[in-house]
Amino acid sequence: MTPDTSPNKWVVTLTVMLGTLMAALDTSIVNVAMPHMRGTLNASVEEIAQSLPACLLQCSKH
Repeated sequence: MTPDTSPNKWVVTLTVMLGTLMAALDTSIVNVAMPHMRGTLNASVEEIAQSLPACLLQCSKH
């Protein structure tokens, strides 16, 4: 099989697209939840702002 007709390229493409979509969705969810987390935890803006990079690092680890 030549690389152009390989069915694996579509599996890889769809996997990368799904992973990118899930990362964007996760980021949006954390951004929407930040005001609620701030109120519930009585935390400052700086403390809550650290949760987004921590969440993204944890998600990129897998």
